[in-house]
Order: sequence, then structure tokens, then C-alpha cells
Amino acid sequence: MVRFGNKRVLEVIAKATTDLAEGETFEIMKTGDVSFSEEENIFLITKKTASLIAASTRIGAILAKAPIRKEKALYNFGLNLGIAFQLVDDCLDYVGKEEVLGKKVGSDLREGKLTLPLIFALRQSNEEERRCIEEVLLGKRGEDLIEAVIGIVKKYGGVKYTLQLAKKYVNQAKQSLICFPLSREREALFELADYVLERNF
Repeated sequence: MVRFGNKRVLEVIAKATTDLAEGETFEIMKTGDVSFSEEENIFLITKKTASLIAASTRIGAILAKAPIRKEKALYNFGLNLGIAFQLVDDCLDYVGKEEVLGKKVGSDLREGKLTLPLIFALRQSNEEERRCIEEVLLGKRGEDLIEAVIGIVKKYGGVKYTLQLAKKYVNQAKQSLICFPLSREREALFELADYVLERNF
């Protein structure tokens, strides 16, 4: 980025780096916290994942000397796409295939991370199920317990709910590009947005 000698590009990178650091700190503070809300989860995703993708799409616009309106449109595309990407990733932690993911199903759970599929299931769960979830989040992580929590997430449709929300963000991402004329490039970005919803399922 320094090689391009563009001050605005460096500013975008600096902001994304700050957002990422804030997101990492917030995640550490909230690990194992059963009161972690959906709104806080989206805030975390925005800081940790979406800010980096939004920075990438904005930098492309800056280097192409796009008008501010189109630069903002590409930033919004990246931001919404980044949120959708992470929401799908959080679903795959419960229903993905280990050989495709390259990690064990339930990895986030084993680390005490409360992602949206679990947040949603926690809101619906009964006292016994809630106690089971809390035990895992507080560090008791035997395989039987992990499997039980994965079962609770599936029982209450946590993955389905999260995928529906991811679809909403993908649609918002696409809507951001309406100011661009029909082109192969715009179509490629639309296809990328669709792929975010379909990958590894």
C-alpha cells in the first residue's frame, strides 16, 4: 500500500487495522459470556471480518479513481458481504464437513465462542439445555457435551435462522451495486455474493 503512495488507501488500511484490533479485544471480553446478544455479535463480525472486506472493496474504488458515490457503494457491498460471509462461516462450524472445512465441527464452541446459531438457540432453550450450553462455554468440553450443544442448535433452527440473516445481508450487498451499470464486472460481484451463501454446503 505504501508503494502506491496513496494517502487515502493508507487511511483505509489504518482504520481497518484499528477495527480489527477493537474486534479482537471485544471478542476476548465476550468469550464465554451467555448474555452476548445478537446485536453485539453483528458488531463483532463487522469489526473483525466485514471491515477487512469493506476496506478491500473501497481500496479498489480509490485506486480506480471512482466517484465518491461509487466508492461508498463498493464499501457498503464489502461490508454487507463480509457480515454474510462470517454468518455463513459460523453456520458451517455446526453443519460443515470436516474434510472440507479443514477443522473439527464445533471448533468455535470448543473455544467458548458464542456465535449467532448458538445465541439464537440459547434464547429458545429450556433450563436444562441452557445449563448444558453454559457448561460448554465455561470450559467443560467433553465430546458428549459438545455433541449435545450442537444438537440443541439444530433442534431450535439456529443455523437456519443465521442463514436467513446472511441472505438478507447478501441482498443488501447486491443492492449497493445498483448505481453501477450492467457489466461483466458487476455480474461477477453478484456471483461472488451468491457464492458466499452456497460455499461448502
